[in-house]
Amino acid sequence: MEERDDQLVSYDTEGDGTSDEDRRMLLEFAQRHRWHDAETLREIALACFDAGYFPEAAALCRRILELDPGDDGALLHVGVALLHDGQLGDAERTVLDYLRRCPDCAVGHVNLAKIHAEMGREAEAAAALDRAVDLDPDNTHALDLFYLTAREAGRTQAALDRLERMAEMRPASWGPYRTIAQHFQREGDAEQAIAYYRRACERAPRNAELLRTFSGYLGQQGRLQELVNVVEQAARRGPIPPEATYNLARAYLELGRVEQARSLLEALRAGATPAWKPVLDDLAAAIAAACLQPA
Repeated sequence: MEERDDQLVSYDTEGDGTSDEDRRMLLEFAQRHRWHDAETLREIALACFDAGYFPEAAALCRRILELDPGDDGALLHVGVALLHDGQLGDAERTVLDYLRRCPDCAVGHVNLAKIHAEMGREAEAAAALDRAVDLDPDNTHALDLFYLTAREAGRTQAALDRLERMAEMRPASWGPYRTIAQHFQREGDAEQAIAYYRRACERAPRNAELLRTFSGYLGQQGRLQELVNVVEQAARRGPIPPEATYNLARAYLELGRVEQARSLLEALRAGATPAWKPVLDDLAAAIAAACLQPA
């Protein structure tokens, strides 16, 4: 079973309130009609995770392992499901088993850190987080957990110092500077936050997550021309995420560049999912209103 990205693999959702009967029927459907189809079971398992159906997700992932004992991702997902179901001992054993197979997986160490934290083992949780950020200094979920854990323990400056050292030792990594930028964003220091976002962007000018976050922050700060410069520079290098394109369109509109905003709106509509429709409708209405204003 393929691992999902770090944000998804933590599965912090609380579910959508669907009844226990629906949960039972979903698992029974898989058992009756797809119990020998590992690919479909993967899809159903991930849907269970997204809905917060953790016991069902664990059962489905265990079945995938019966069909394919070498599926490391399914093994990790069993451990994550057990963690969120409160079965900490079994979760720990499962994730440790996974890490014996995949010792250099940052996501595995992040989830081990969560398990240790739930068990009250603060030192072991910190060690697992240290290992995760060492393995992947661009894993933003690991970095955020590392920073927030240190902040809660009153060790914010020590965490910032560690992130600075990490950035110096890993000149291709953008994650440490992004995390420092978000620290200053929390502190209300816009100049320092933007300076560190820029340093991160120098290393990864087209990173989708970074572009979304930085362009959104510039927009919130009213730094519209800077937003335009950052996103246009990234766009000259290749495709950019729709969120950054949307932020650019909004900046164009507020700067009076209505036709450029309209052009981006059309591009966004061409590739938009249904979830984007209300947002794009609002943008279209704002563009139409701008066109009615006297020159």
